[in-house]
This record gives sequence, C-alpha cells and structure tokens, in this order.
Amino acid sequence: MANDHNHDYWNSRNIVSYDTLHEFFTYDPNTGEIRNKSNRSNRSRAVELSGDFGDRGYQRVGINGKNFYGHRIAWCMMTGEWPDKFIDHIDGVKSNNKWSNLRLATKSQNGANIGKYSRNNGGTSKYKGVFRSKGKRLWVASITKNGKITRIGCFHTEEEAHAAYVQKAQEVHGEFARAG
Repeated sequence: MANDHNHDYWNSRNIVSYDTLHEFFTYDPNTGEIRNKSNRSNRSRAVELSGDFGDRGYQRVGINGKNFYGHRIAWCMMTGEWPDKFIDHIDGVKSNNKWSNLRLATKSQNGANIGKYSRNNGGTSKYKGVFRSKGKRLWVASITKNGKITRIGCFHTEEEAHAAYVQKAQEVHGEFARAG
C-alpha cells in the first residue's frame, strides 16, 4: 500500500519535467524497470538512477540531488503528468512498478490495500482488522476508512471475526480491499 507516504514528491512536477525524464530515463511498462539512458551527456550527472529500494521497499531515483519514487516517475512517463494523488501498488509489492500494477488512489484507498501490520493490535491476531477483546474472551473485527475506525462486531473465533472483516472490507473499500 502499497504506497506513497511523502507528499513532497507531489510537488515534483515543478522540479523535473516530463521531457527531462524521457531525456535521461527509459521506463519499461511490462517490467516496471526504470533505467538510465546510456547515451547521456556529461551534464546529466545530476540525474542518476539510484538502484536503491530504501528501507520502505520503494525504488528511489535521484534527480538533481532529490530522491523521487520510481512509481511516481513511471506514472509521469506514461501519462505525461506527475500524479496529484497516491499511487497504489495493486499487488501490494512496493518494488513492482509494472504499469498494470499502478493506479491512482486516495489516502484511504491506498491504506485499505495495505496488508496486516506486523504489530496488528499488539500481535493478538494473525488477521488484519481483528484483535482480542480486553476481556480476552471474544475476537473483535474493526475497519478504518478516512481515518475513522468502525467496529464490525464481536465473535467467538478469530476466523469468524476475519470473515466479517473480509466481507465489510469488500463493501467499504471495493477493489482496494486487502484482507491479509
């Protein structure tokens, strides 16, 4: 969720033009690879492919001393415009910048497509959106949309709570729903 976190990148259209991207890089929509063009002049040293996927797993590309996410560059190279929203990785794999795997999303939609957090409410459940009640007798399912948490219900088993979460996620998040 996939998943853009730094809004400074949204202002990148004022820093690097579509033409500059195409002058220095190639983007293969079938593989998602962004590569330096080999026939660059000496003045292009300020523009380089970092090859770095960073601690968050997103490809980073250095341009004029600033880092940009590869999925945002791919979007600009394919559409001619820097995205003004989040770019969601449909399969949840942050390094998969294939064109068929990228889509515009709101912050809420992007968040809905994130898998279970490793902490997941203190690690009490193996399922996204499920946790043990304070009394530890029931399993609680809840869902978040636009920053608002809604309790779905309480259940006797973790699997029942998960099934309720999955159903509600499809209803609330549609194509952006990710259950696990």
